[in-house]
Amino acid sequence: MSFASKTPVMSGAAPAIYPSGSEVVVQRAQITAVTADVASNNIGAFLILPAGCVPVGVHIDADAAVSVDVGIVDNAETAVSTAAADGGAAWASALAANGTSMSFTKAMARVTPASTDRKVGVKVTTAGTAGVVGMTLAYRSA
Repeated sequence: MSFASKTPVMSGAAPAIYPSGSEVVVQRAQITAVTADVASNNIGAFLILPAGCVPVGVHIDADAAVSVDVGIVDNAETAVSTAAADGGAAWASALAANGTSMSFTKAMARVTPASTDRKVGVKVTTAGTAGVVGMTLAYRSA
């Protein structure tokens, strides 16, 4: 099930940021998660990885303990992609986000640019409690 709470980017209230050259772009989004959002196996998209871009880092933070997989989320928000073009696996698995967690993994390094925008999000692997959950994504043009 997808999160009931949506970030401003995913709800359309804020734009995704597109790089204009070779610079690294950093975008942040957060939600005030309700208990249902952070139930096991729920998935939430936080930000957009623009067409033609690849990730260079991701930072997850949360008020309370919750464990998540991080990566490209399918359009239906039912799974973190394991497609080769999306890195072949979750960028981070069972990432504990109580406080902060950062990641740059082999899967993230293997993401290839796509011709369409892709959603970046989390899948809850160990349920948490309601509170703020945030994502900071760094990316660049490929």
